[in-house]
Amino acid sequence: MIVTYNGMGGHRAISFAGDLLLGPEPPSFGTAIRLIEMYCHIDDPKPRAPTLGPLLTRYRARVKTMPLGTFYRKPKRAELAFHSSLRPKKSLIEYDSSPASLADVSMVRTVYREIASALELIRRKIKPSDDFDTGMFLSYIQDRAAMLDASSAQTVLNLLRELRVAEQTRVAGKRPV
Repeated sequence: MIVTYNGMGGHRAISFAGDLLLGPEPPSFGTAIRLIEMYCHIDDPKPRAPTLGPLLTRYRARVKTMPLGTFYRKPKRAELAFHSSLRPKKSLIEYDSSPASLADVSMVRTVYREIASALELIRRKIKPSDDFDTGMFLSYIQDRAAMLDASSAQTVLNLLRELRVAEQTRVAGKRPV
C-alpha cells in the first residue's frame, strides 16, 4: 500500500513487491503470523491542499519515526511502515489500469529492498514463545531479494504480470454475479 499525507492506494507494480519477495510458494515459518501489511510512505508530488496543512505536518512527523513495526498476536498480523526513497511521482498515486512495464521494474526493486530491510523489525516484535521462525523467515527474504536482484528486468516484469493476473482472478472470483 502506498501512503501519502492525504491518501493511500495501490500501484500497478509496486503493490506486488511484497509478493515478489515471498515467492509463489513460501515455506512455513510458523503459525504466529498469517498476514504482513506493508505501508510504503512517499511524499506527495502535488502541492499541499490549502486546508490540509495539519495532515501534512502530522505525516512529516510520523515519517521521521520510521520504519515502524507492530505485531498483533491475536489476529496474527504484522504491520510495517517505512518511508520510501522513491521520488514523488503523480503516476505512483493515481489509478492506472495498464499492466506493469519495464520502467516499473527499477521502482519495484527499490521497494522490495526497502521491504526486506523493514522486515528486520519483526525480529524485535516476535517473542521466543511465538510460533514463528524469525531467523529462517528473514534469511528466506534476503535470499529471495538476492535472487530477484540477479534476475533480468524482463524476468521480474514477467513475475509482476503473473502476480497481477492472479490477483485479478482472485478478485473476480469474489464478485457477486
